[in-house]
Amino acid sequence: MKYIVILLVCLSIKFNSKASEDSLFIRKIYTEALVKGESYETLRSLCKDIGARITGSAEAEMAIGWGKQVLDSYGFDKVYLQEIMVPHWERGTTEAAWIVNEKGEVIKLDVLALGGSVGTDGLMQGEVVEVEHLNDLKSRSKKRD
Repeated sequence: MKYIVILLVCLSIKFNSKASEDSLFIRKIYTEALVKGESYETLRSLCKDIGARITGSAEAEMAIGWGKQVLDSYGFDKVYLQEIMVPHWERGTTEAAWIVNEKGEVIKLDVLALGGSVGTDGLMQGEVVEVEHLNDLKSRSKKRD
């Protein structure tokens, strides 16, 4: 029994020192990546040079080519693209909307529809509720006024 306890103590000391070595090694990798790495510059290039990458857009296609080129430049043995099916989407004409206020004045609004929004094929009528700040929206009741 005494030998088993001694063995367990020795093993636990060995495992603790190994965990400490692993932690130091991981920290060295992390420090190297921060000091000499190019990840921030690569991310900046993707975001600024390519821009928004909505699925199915021309920018998304550009980003795929950009990513392959970057990976090829790292000298990996093999870089390949995998076929996937995504819907193609392009923004149509700029949306416009007008509201008629209580005085009968027509006011033009700048509006933006989200991708995949259902079209209205023309006119749409409804009540407009103005909310100036997010806090105003949060304080409104969930029921319609």
